[in-house]
Amino acid sequence: VCHARAGRLEDAERRLTRAYELDPSNPTTALNLAEVLYRRQDYERARFYIRRVNQREDLSNAQTLWLALRVENRLGNRSGVDDYGRQLRNRFPQATETLAYDRGRLDE
Repeated sequence: VCHARAGRLEDAERRLTRAYELDPSNPTTALNLAEVLYRRQDYERARFYIRRVNQREDLSNAQTLWLALRVENRLGNRSGVDDYGRQLRNRFPQATETLAYDRGRLDE
């Protein structure tokens, strides 16, 4: 995560991938890896990791749904964007992510 914050995305990806290999059930690792992959424009791989988090409602939140929505948008999957948007509105109506979605600001 520190590598990602410093803009060293390749290092971040390598370390987070290793962490994921060691503990694939860790949702924080999957979220952070998906975020790094999104920033590296590797949307298909980002989709894989963020879906694993969002498959469990007890693990998903506005941040994870928002990342999934943005991934689907980059992949051109309008129905995926709409689905994650509905989930955001229903579960987190006051979240900043929901407000950004409602305003069409999908790249924030």
